[in-house]
Amino acid sequence: MEFDLKKLTKKKAALIIIFIIEGAVAYGLWNIYTSPEIAVNDTSVASSKYVFKPSVSIGCSRVVWKDTEVHLSATTNLRSAKLEWSIDNKTVGAQRNLVYTFAPGENTIILKAVSDNDSLQDESLIIVVNSTDGILAEAVAGSMSNECVFMTKYNDATYYIDGVSVILDGKDMGTIPECRKMTVSGLAAGAHAWKATFHGNDIGSGSFNLETVTKVKITRIDIAGSYRAGDTVNARIYLLNTGTVPVKQFSIKTLAVNHKFEWMGDISKKEFTSDFDYELKQGASVEIPVLVTIPEKVSGVRPAGDYSITIQLIVNNNVQETQTVKTVVV
Repeated sequence: MEFDLKKLTKKKAALIIIFIIEGAVAYGLWNIYTSPEIAVNDTSVASSKYVFKPSVSIGCSRVVWKDTEVHLSATTNLRSAKLEWSIDNKTVGAQRNLVYTFAPGENTIILKAVSDNDSLQDESLIIVVNSTDGILAEAVAGSMSNECVFMTKYNDATYYIDGVSVILDGKDMGTIPECRKMTVSGLAAGAHAWKATFHGNDIGSGSFNLETVTKVKITRIDIAGSYRAGDTVNARIYLLNTGTVPVKQFSIKTLAVNHKFEWMGDISKKEFTSDFDYELKQGASVEIPVLVTIPEKVSGVRPAGDYSITIQLIVNNNVQETQTVKTVVV
């Protein structure tokens, strides 16, 4: 029997599109279940109009040991900028990278950058010491429950101290990164002991206890803003275990809505849940792929319209995270 487009009712059209949503998402989730992949966690970047803002940076103020060669690098977005380094009002160079051995005590260093009509400068303090007096390391809680952050101070002010080493639970964690704090993630629930040293001297030690926390977060859902009938949807859902214990099972509840027929109520919606037996250790992330091809036509009708897909992440019968993404089929 030949299909007659003129006889297509709104209700039938809605049912066709719901069938498309159900088939596409179900296929994608089946693909997730059979082949999960581990990936490095990342965060989404919101699209925005770029506005140029001239900038120049010398890096952070720091404390260094005596007779240490300090490596500094100018960072600027000014084209063909002329640079000038000065220490305590004395010019010491005009190159992008400066290697310098500073005198004991406090040294004020200024970097100037001039290009056309733009003239900027940045300033930092280099403090040279020959003892660990006034130098202290601290351990503080991180943004996730399985994190610990190590930071340093000099005379009660926060400074980056070049060459501070950290030992956590008997393991050498290396030195605190330049101009940053050291963040250790993926720690398990329970007691942890730490120690920090600078030039062979202890500058801090202690212990902390992490509570048992079960928490998984959706860090990103990648899906294009629009597709054409016949396109392949290559979507990604990124999960991160921010708790202090492994999660061995989780569920993803999906609600797909066709907004073109939303006025018809539940007939425009499709909801289902998929369960996953997959161990996600504390601090670890997983990339869940969703790969499906949108049919060019279903019973002679293009699957065009505005769609929203709401993802709920469920662990131990508790909703951990809810996010909604939107897309359009044209």
